[in-house]
Amino acid sequence: TIGEQIEERLALRGVPRSSRSALMSEYLDRVHLDRKVAQARPRELSGGQRQRAAIARALSSEPRVLLCDEPVSALDATLTVRILRLLDEIRTSLNVALLVVTHDLDAARAIAQQIYVLYHGRVVELAPTARVFDRPRHPYTQGLLAASPGAAEGRLAPTLVGEPPDPFEKLAGCAFAGRCPIAIDRCRVEAPPLRVLDDQTLAACHLA
Repeated sequence: TIGEQIEERLALRGVPRSSRSALMSEYLDRVHLDRKVAQARPRELSGGQRQRAAIARALSSEPRVLLCDEPVSALDATLTVRILRLLDEIRTSLNVALLVVTHDLDAARAIAQQIYVLYHGRVVELAPTARVFDRPRHPYTQGLLAASPGAAEGRLAPTLVGEPPDPFEKLAGCAFAGRCPIAIDRCRVEAPPLRVLDDQTLAACHLA
């Protein structure tokens, strides 16, 4: 059950058995779940309830950093907003850092203070969230925004074409060169370093 899963982590923390049930209920309260959920199994819950239960279970380990891997990918728009608000509430009330992995640009914009854009397992751009959306510097970031409905309204940028390289392939130059609309010969033989640009954005692009 959900309650057993949370109490298992409390036991690993060394919380006395006599205190686990009450503390488990507090974690359910923190993620706005009815305490009756403690008696349920995951398959008996809705998608939004399961996500909240997973967050409560993670919090029961008293983390300093909460890793959220696609936390809203299977939720509808209403539940997405609620889960993002809950994560933001947890961040501020518990002083927990969030590391959110997502393909949802709207979710990233809503929750993140800073965005790392990765391509082929490498950071290609790093900047505060507003700067990434207002002034993307790497061609891949520009393509992502252009391909996302509403993410870059009015922005003129080429959409992404072609396929990403094999993730196990070792490339001599920039991994994005084969899909990049501005690539030059240098891009295909020399991997660009992640460097600081004039607005303090970091980008791995020879031409950024």
